[in-house]
Amino acid sequence: MRLIELTSNRTTFKTVKFNRTGVSLVIGSRKDQLHGEDDSRSYNGVGKSLLIEIIHFCLGSSTNTSFRQHLPSWEFTLRFEIGQTAYSSSRSTDKQGTISLNGQILKVKAFNELLGKLCFHFPDWGGSQLSFRSLLPRFIRRSKADYNDPKITSSDREPYTVLLRNLFLLGIDISLVENKYSLRTRQSELELFERNFKNDPFIREYYTGSKDASLQAKHLEEQIARFESDLAQFAVAEDYYQIEKEANDLTGRLRALKNKRAVVENALSNVQKSLEARADIPREKVLAMYGELQRAFRDETLKHLQEVEAFHSQLLTNRIARLGQERMRLETEKRNLELEIHQLNQSVDAKLRYLSDKRALDQYAAVSAQLSDLRAKFHKLQDYQHLLHKSREDAASIRIKLAEENIKTNAYLDETFYETESRLNVFSSLAKRFYPDAPAGITLQNNIGDNKTRYDFDVRIGGLLDKPLSRSNANGRPSARYFVLHDTSDNVCANIKRLASADLPTAPWNRVERWKDYKQAHMFITRDGKTVRPQERDFSVPWRATRLENKVVGERSKGIFLHVESVQVRSVELKPGQSPLNDKGKCINDRISQYPGFTDAQYDRLALAYINASVRAGEWLVPAFHVAIDRNIGGGHDDPRNFDLSRWGTFICHRLVAIGDSCS
Repeated sequence: MRLIELTSNRTTFKTVKFNRTGVSLVIGSRKDQLHGEDDSRSYNGVGKSLLIEIIHFCLGSSTNTSFRQHLPSWEFTLRFEIGQTAYSSSRSTDKQGTISLNGQILKVKAFNELLGKLCFHFPDWGGSQLSFRSLLPRFIRRSKADYNDPKITSSDREPYTVLLRNLFLLGIDISLVENKYSLRTRQSELELFERNFKNDPFIREYYTGSKDASLQAKHLEEQIARFESDLAQFAVAEDYYQIEKEANDLTGRLRALKNKRAVVENALSNVQKSLEARADIPREKVLAMYGELQRAFRDETLKHLQEVEAFHSQLLTNRIARLGQERMRLETEKRNLELEIHQLNQSVDAKLRYLSDKRALDQYAAVSAQLSDLRAKFHKLQDYQHLLHKSREDAASIRIKLAEENIKTNAYLDETFYETESRLNVFSSLAKRFYPDAPAGITLQNNIGDNKTRYDFDVRIGGLLDKPLSRSNANGRPSARYFVLHDTSDNVCANIKRLASADLPTAPWNRVERWKDYKQAHMFITRDGKTVRPQERDFSVPWRATRLENKVVGERSKGIFLHVESVQVRSVELKPGQSPLNDKGKCINDRISQYPGFTDAQYDRLALAYINASVRAGEWLVPAFHVAIDRNIGGGHDDPRNFDLSRWGTFICHRLVAIGDSCS
């Protein structure tokens, strides 16, 4: 695409014409400078940024509310060429939803899709990440932020799109970029899936090892089968509770009747005993007693013995008659009670037989709910087993594919080395025309880390040697003076076997990802010699990392010190019989440092960083140990441990000699 001309339907707008060849410079003109006016601001506000926005407006940008509010009824037309074909796009500030392209009215989305096809050849899988609008800001940068980094524009949302779009425009195969991004995205989804399962209270027990999933699944199956069998035989009686109440009432009446019968039977027993009792006194005793009475009393006061016997006989006869009648009455009452008890027993038995094989509806519902809960747990456990097995298979497959992609990328870079270099060197040759004495270029290296980024891609004009060091906000804004040496310790605790692999690139503490987001320093140096700029920080960024700076001097010290952390592995110091772990499972200390404390690769990188920083400062910086800076300050650190100054000095000399300098 080549821009030709930008016009408007308003005569107050000055037509902008672009040179057919060469560079078109848009220069803001000014009237005579007013007295006291800031000369540095005299070219602002003349429409340079507005011109960029109008070009984007004519090339399908989103709705611009400011244009609608402040430029009503305006229409802009941009003429341009794609290949040998001329185009003209017109867009009104009032009707921003459509654009006229060579007289054809198109929706903005359709317009952008058409220009995307005319300007680029997108792969089928590119999706929304590769589009006319997502790529255009790299050619026409809109905001100040778009000029901060040549790789990044405001349309980029993540490192993946930055890399994808830049490499696409450079003509480099982007399928490898997409492959790693897709694989790592899927890997992250699987990791998230497993974390979510771990958070489920029911499933968590199987992750912690307190239960075995297969045994629990079998147990749940057995429980489900038992409950299903119970429900199959479950007969529901809607009047279950009414019948149960009636049976209980009858049982109460039956109990009362049985108590009453017991009372009657007891009374009958007493009557029978009374009937069986006799006043069986021998006649001789009566006569003897009567003879004694005759001697003590007068004759007229005593009855004749026959009269007494007759009286006694009459009393006994009357008593027997009365008891006989009472017995007959009680026997009748007992028969009636037994009949009523028999009838009630039959009623109770009938109701209990009715209830014996039936349940209430709510009992059925309770059993059914329990069965549903068991089924839900069983299915969740089945899903867990199946999905976890599948996800781990997928994760293993992804790891293999990622390794294959690493190999494939290395092969691609080797096979296309000269072609890729020729593409990247276009930038270098253009940069040299503006900065002939500055190193410039684009670097592209395979990134084998556990991330979504296929390549380490960087664009530079000039090196860090051209960039000033950090400065303090104190009076005079002094530049950095001190080069502070730290060690950042990784603790293997009592597992000292790990020390044997401490310097291998595969060791966890030697991975770039381990340190890239740390806040403690400007630079980390791993034991295999990799340098890491955490959070893309370098020596130009004012930073504080010691107690002296943070607790004593304060903000004024920020920028005076440069901080470099060299990775060191430590282990625990133990007394005989002492456990290496505390109650919380943490190592009790990290007092034993490696010896030698640092590798030659670290000393070499540290020497290079020191020379670099000193050149940028224009003088040798003062090396300082962290432990010395924080001496006599509470909470001060003890690093770097086992640092060999002489060894480091040797590598500084090697580096100086290598660049043609002397070392004494």
